[in-house]
Amino acid sequence: MYICYCNKVKEADIMKAITEKGAKNVDDVIKITGAMQNSNCAVNNPKGICCYSDIVKTFNKYREKIIMKKMKIFEPAMCCPTGLCGLGVDPELLRMSTVLETLKKHGVIVERFNLGSAPAEFITDQTINAYINEKGTEGLPAVMLDGKIVITGRYPTNEEFTKLLDLPENVLGKQKKSESGGGCCKGGCC
Repeated sequence: MYICYCNKVKEADIMKAITEKGAKNVDDVIKITGAMQNSNCAVNNPKGICCYSDIVKTFNKYREKIIMKKMKIFEPAMCCPTGLCGLGVDPELLRMSTVLETLKKHGVIVERFNLGSAPAEFITDQTINAYINEKGTEGLPAVMLDGKIVITGRYPTNEEFTKLLDLPENVLGKQKKSESGGGCCKGGCC
């Protein structure tokens, strides 16, 4: 059975792109396999839809075989897991949610932990636990890459995400300049 019917790309082709040819994300898989080139999904795919979501699912199935960098973001306590609640939404928190969703669609998972909704992660992760004990919560957010803290006191820019995770430059696009407030609970949204 094909994953991409238009270009006759099978699951084995995607697995080979990941395990043998070094595909680190869905865009790499598409380039290496030729999937989605000259597409006519409505006619060729029995589902009658684009195969992109099937490519992402297949990529995620085999991604554990990739030596992928692991990023975690530890955030201060907020009124909800993303901080996107109430009337005074911080544009930086909105950007973070958008970036993380975009990365997820490309098969890149960044774990996000809020001190208010996931306090156990701050206790069980020895690196962040030591950081909090030394610096307090004022240094949050803290960004960890492969178990090491690489950014504190702010979120990564789009360019930093791209560089730290070894992603193609076009995955996140250019970041617009924005003024960052604090967490979502500043300004009385909770």
